[in-house]
Amino acid sequence: MQLATLHDKPIEHETWLGIRESMLDRAFEIDESTALQFMALLSNSRKLGDVLQVLHEMRALEKIIPGFAHARGLLQFNEYHKYTVDEHTLQAVRICTDFEQDQTVVGRTYRQLREKHLLHLALLLHDLGKGFEEEHCEVGRRIAEATGYRLMLNPEEVEEVKFLVHNHLMMSHLAFHRNIADEALVAEFAANLGSVKMLSLLYLLTC
Repeated sequence: MQLATLHDKPIEHETWLGIRESMLDRAFEIDESTALQFMALLSNSRKLGDVLQVLHEMRALEKIIPGFAHARGLLQFNEYHKYTVDEHTLQAVRICTDFEQDQTVVGRTYRQLREKHLLHLALLLHDLGKGFEEEHCEVGRRIAEATGYRLMLNPEEVEEVKFLVHNHLMMSHLAFHRNIADEALVAEFAANLGSVKMLSLLYLLTC
């Protein structure tokens, strides 16, 4: 997928089928090389949504992020979502990478962000806790921690991804249910995030 993206070349259909068949039958434990390659893939916004879609169709994405197997075709019924969980997640990544061309503050924030791989990973994980009895943000936090260590992120990065997944509704709740004209409230919210980087990450994830 990295080579196809780099050289803007299609992958032959027979190759797709071969990989998919292999993924269906194969027990898979990722090694350091695979983890590094996947995180490198997530750091590049170019065609990332399409790349992840293909990996999902080939059943390779769920070998890297096991939570995707549960999310495949999982329906959600509420006023905020119209896609299955897996499709909603991939659409979220596509929308986010489109910020690269956005000329508003959203686009400027995205282009200035150095940790795009963490943002894209958090987007992939943010709703994988759905479909369980426990509240999905709590389940998602545990999935994020397990996935972070599986992908061999350092402990600080794992904590950041965990925080983003666990609190991905925090900013929208503030925006829609609190008085954002209250400067003290906004200042307290920003201070609780701890850094400009985390504020930027949560802002982009919320958008």
